[in-house]
Amino acid sequence: MRTIPEIIQACGGIMKIAEASEGNLSDWAVRKWPASGIPEKNWALIRSLTEIETDELHAVNEAARSARASQGEAA
Repeated sequence: MRTIPEIIQACGGIMKIAEASEGNLSDWAVRKWPASGIPEKNWALIRSLTEIETDELHAVNEAARSARASQGEAA
């Protein structure tokens, strides 16, 4: 399974995703994804930019959110 940063790179990078969103996403919003997960509303955009299945997007989001929750518990 790829990580969110790897998926972003496979899409062509942060700026490519922001540009492909036609103004719906800022580069700053995309930069938050590794920590918060890729919002489901953006999955179609990601799938249009790279070959990724919905199951993989779901799995990487769960991993990112679990890591974030674990960090919160450790604090």
